[in-house]
Amino acid sequence: MKPRLVDMSSEHQTKEKIDSYMALLFERKPEFYKIAGGFLQCHLVLESAMAQVIVAALPQIRDVEKHYASTFAAKISLMSRLDALNFPDAVLQSLRKFNGIRNRIAHNLHQMEITDEEADALYSCVQKHFKVDPADKYAALGKVVLYTAHMTRFFLLLEAKFKEGERITFDNVSIETDKSSS
Repeated sequence: MKPRLVDMSSEHQTKEKIDSYMALLFERKPEFYKIAGGFLQCHLVLESAMAQVIVAALPQIRDVEKHYASTFAAKISLMSRLDALNFPDAVLQSLRKFNGIRNRIAHNLHQMEITDEEADALYSCVQKHFKVDPADKYAALGKVVLYTAHMTRFFLLLEAKFKEGERITFDNVSIETDKSSS
């Protein structure tokens, strides 16, 4: 059977659609791709740190992605049910918002930007719970990077404490350990 050739010139509507998609690819400024790519990298880093905390909190789990939590949302759900972590709802909600932005950027050609409002909402959660400096001087992606850095740092500290066998509580960002009660 011969392959069928499609005459694109006779399909005016299809050609317009193709042209609009090509414009999305080639007419956007490089900064646009840095923002989308930067956000996706932040998501990957944070998701990896979340998996490390889950494995440390539940040593019987060796392959989190394969058996228990293959998606970012599933990791949030699992972490929210771990009594040992006791995350404030605002932190879990910020992770859900972060994941929602990621999904929009990854799956919607026409909404691949991060708004200042979204970045401010994410960073305000970190600022409240981790007592860090304001990020007013940063653009949206800078705030997202700072959010990711603070959250990742916290998750990796949690992981280390679990591995050391210390009891951990989430108390307005301080990681309290009490070796005498373990």
